[in-house]
Amino acid sequence: MFQRAVARYGLSASLSLLAAVPFVVGLFAGPHAASVTALWLCLVALEWLLLQPSLRSGEGFRDARRRVVSETLRDPLFWFAVIAAVFAGFRALNGGVVLDYDPESQAWCVSEPWTVGLPSSVPGAGLPFFVVALSMVVIVPGLRHGLGKSARAMCLLVASLIAGGAGMAACVAVCSGSEGFLKLAGTGLFSPTWAGDAFCFWLVASSAALGEVEERGWKKAGLPAVFLAIAGNAAGVVFLCPPIVAAGAFLAAAIAAVLSVNYSGFHAGLVAAARAVVVFSLALALPLIALSGLADEDLARGKFEGLLPANAITERQQTMRTALVDNAFTMWKESPWLGKGLGAYSINAPFCAEKGDWADLPVKIEFVPNGYAQMLAERGIVGCLLVLVGIVLLVGSGLTRFALGFKAVADDSDSPAPFLSVPPVAWAQLPMLLFAGILCVFAASPVLQAQSWTAFVFILAMASASFPVRRRPRAAVGVNTEK
Repeated sequence: MFQRAVARYGLSASLSLLAAVPFVVGLFAGPHAASVTALWLCLVALEWLLLQPSLRSGEGFRDARRRVVSETLRDPLFWFAVIAAVFAGFRALNGGVVLDYDPESQAWCVSEPWTVGLPSSVPGAGLPFFVVALSMVVIVPGLRHGLGKSARAMCLLVASLIAGGAGMAACVAVCSGSEGFLKLAGTGLFSPTWAGDAFCFWLVASSAALGEVEERGWKKAGLPAVFLAIAGNAAGVVFLCPPIVAAGAFLAAAIAAVLSVNYSGFHAGLVAAARAVVVFSLALALPLIALSGLADEDLARGKFEGLLPANAITERQQTMRTALVDNAFTMWKESPWLGKGLGAYSINAPFCAEKGDWADLPVKIEFVPNGYAQMLAERGIVGCLLVLVGIVLLVGSGLTRFALGFKAVADDSDSPAPFLSVPPVAWAQLPMLLFAGILCVFAASPVLQAQSWTAFVFILAMASASFPVRRRPRAAVGVNTEK
């Protein structure tokens, strides 16, 4: 019994640690420490996946291991993740793209990568993204083939709770006057990166986990955990994201919460649905109360005033944004297929600017306030297609599963509302995709932060592994069901 319990949730716990802990470590210790942590957790999760996957009804451990290996090797998403990891690994190794001084011409220039004509990067810039791609090689098959329904719900809850703990710690740090976190809290929409963009995705995930907790009946431990997860991730969004971005994340999370409430009511009754509404509302209110009552007055005022679009980006910043986007497209045209190299935009940008452009460009060019332009300039068509194909495969695989499961539920006479039988995380990916797509039009931070990709792909993989299930029939009170 103990071995089966460990097998049921051991892989779930290791996958949730791999998805969330590197983000927490990176927030407090930097990207290098996050990469090292992720590599070690990859090994732990891989061991669990190969040796102790979740057991299906009637399975032994040998049969479960054989099934996981067989299904993984036949899964195109696994092979795509392997290709993406190899691509990212070679790009990380092919460095050499640096700003160098040529004594012969007495001018500064950008050096060529070590292997010309292949994907490249600035030294050190490719390692975090390689680690993220390597993590996906374990996370995607683990969620899709190694976990059962209950274990997936536990994985979603634990990963969201870990990220939420980091959000609460950041909230405490900001309210206590930590200089480093006050600087992070003051970032605006026109900042190169902000620390809280991954919290936006984890907030949506924790809102979807609310419905899973109610459906599974995890009231004593599950409801406090999901409350802390939502409140913590909301705190990370409020304190470490620009205000207008936080508003968009709250809207996406609210859509996921509505789906969770409907799912809870369908599976556990109206009391569970009402309880889910109360938990979500109180959890969202907690960081707003902390911002109003505990944070610095100037910071709180700036956060609330930043909700106005006119304050989110000034006319001068809008002019600079247009010039920077034009500069990025000029750079992309010089190397359309492979781009200039990951992390190479800032060192190439001055060479792609005309004299007349400098009136509108910032003194120090670091980023493009447009994620799509940033990706094209640095990764080229090949790198962007790799990202696009991965997202399409994940979403398409999920939609295929949903369609098959939805049809089975719709044909079941015991399921009068097939829409409500779909797990919330399966639908929550849609507002998350819309939010991320709109956000990348105005900012490059989600593209530049490696751990944002981990949270984003984790939720898509979780959604692709979920599907509609038949509602468990309840025996009527006072009715003898024995024959």
